Amino acid sequence: MPEGIGDRITKIFLDSGLTAQKFCETVGVGHPSFSMYRREYRPPSFYFVYSLSKEFNVSLDWLIFGEGEPYKTEDRNECWNNGTIS
Repeated sequence: MPEGIGDRITKIFLDSGLTAQKFCETVGVGHPSFSMYRREYRPPSFYFVYSLSKEFNVSLDWLIFGEGEPYKTEDRNECWNNGTIS
């Protein structure tokens, strides 16, 4: 299991299958900030954390604390398949 929030952010990014540019556009953050969050050079903003949770159906408990399951749904692919995430 990923240890730090940067690892968890990276997992969401890799699971999304999006390019870095499209991922950043989806969550409304610039690539430099995204890179700093992933490397844990600075803590992610509340807006970024909220956007990850909303756009990718990610559990806030998992994202912030590393507790529980990463995705709110049993089948994370359901989000992509039903058009919630484009």
